[in-house]
Amino acid sequence: MLTSKGSAIFWLWIVLIAPVSLVAQATEVPTVFDFEAIWGLVRKEAPSLRGMRHDFEAAEIGMRRAGRHWFPKLSLSAWAFSSNDPGTNFALNLEQREITVSDFVPGSLNQPGGHFFQQARLGVDFPLYEGGFRSALANAATKMTEAKSWDVRAAERAEYGRIASRYAALLVLLEEEKHLRSLGESVEELLERYSIGSKSNLVGYSGLLGLKTLRNRIEGLRGENEAKRKANAMEVASVAKGLPPDWQPKVVRAREFLSTIYSTAGGNSTDAPSGGQPAGVLSAQASADALDFAMEGEKARFLPRVGLFAQGDLVSGSRGTGTSYATGAYLQWDLFSASNFGVIKQAEHSAFAAHARAEELQSKLETSRAGSLVGLDAVEKNLELLDESAGFLEAQGQTARNLFRNGSINALQLVEVLSRRSDLIVNRTEVELAMVHLRSQVFLSSANEEIPDENSR
Repeated sequence: MLTSKGSAIFWLWIVLIAPVSLVAQATEVPTVFDFEAIWGLVRKEAPSLRGMRHDFEAAEIGMRRAGRHWFPKLSLSAWAFSSNDPGTNFALNLEQREITVSDFVPGSLNQPGGHFFQQARLGVDFPLYEGGFRSALANAATKMTEAKSWDVRAAERAEYGRIASRYAALLVLLEEEKHLRSLGESVEELLERYSIGSKSNLVGYSGLLGLKTLRNRIEGLRGENEAKRKANAMEVASVAKGLPPDWQPKVVRAREFLSTIYSTAGGNSTDAPSGGQPAGVLSAQASADALDFAMEGEKARFLPRVGLFAQGDLVSGSRGTGTSYATGAYLQWDLFSASNFGVIKQAEHSAFAAHARAEELQSKLETSRAGSLVGLDAVEKNLELLDESAGFLEAQGQTARNLFRNGSINALQLVEVLSRRSDLIVNRTEVELAMVHLRSQVFLSSANEEIPDENSR
């Protein structure tokens, strides 16, 4: 029973300390993250993706700038200077509209003295025809912007596939750790109960050494497993800013995880060719199309340029201020320029080369996808066989332990059975990691689909 003093302390703890404890628990950073949460961090913060988006935004601004090529050009220039040049003084006095008879006296013409002038010019240039040069550049800029948009999509898919592979690898390694830990506990239990390991009993002692060797091997495999898990977790955390150092994936079977995320993001089909083209191919094709338009623009070098212009001048000096204007049309035509010869052929070859590279990339991705699908089919069948074998070995191990307890087999025979189980665990992990890699390759070489946003799941 609490005293009055003890009761007061108890209620003080409830009022003051307990809420602080609850808040601390509520704000504790969770260590388990599902893939959707991690992808949200990567998509927002990954430097490679941010860089690609800035490239796209820059291209988009350039496209809008190029699209305004038909706008008139408005310019303003101004000068303030002092000069004793006879021609300049006479011309600017004339532009002030203040020429007098005394200005024609030879002495005044030859030695006008230094005078201060202010001059300003406002001009408008309205191009009517430029041989299609600027419109071709505008079309090329539109295609380059399209290529950059596909580059962003391709970069997102590549990063999505990379992070998904690392996440799936963690799931595979966690499952391997679970099986190795279980096997290790079984070996430890056998060692604790082993009572015939005296050196005088050669068979029993040999069995003891075999169990200890197997225990050491399992500990080594678990150490390798932990190192691999840390490496994969650190790689994910390097681009998913905000993940705690001890984060863990939400445990689920790796095959189920990959089927879910790749089905959501597209490229999950393993029994039919891709129904479209990957983003990288679409980007290469758009870049090649941009060079086609650039080639058309080069033809403008041999065509005339026509436009309208207007300008107004203001001159101010010691005598007054005068204004003038000029309006008209202009024609510009490079009738001969040695540097223009061969420019169209050069542009043609550049465009043809870009189209050839796009075709090559498409062919490589199709070949890669076909090969990955064949390998994936073999790997998944192998995994089914390994799972079946794991069940057989589990039953065999249980039977062997029973036989060992009643003396029907010795420890070395039991160690052999348990060693085969450890071999199968490691082999299965290697095969499943190969499956993760192949599923990623199929995804990256498949038709482009939008990567889902984490808020749309």
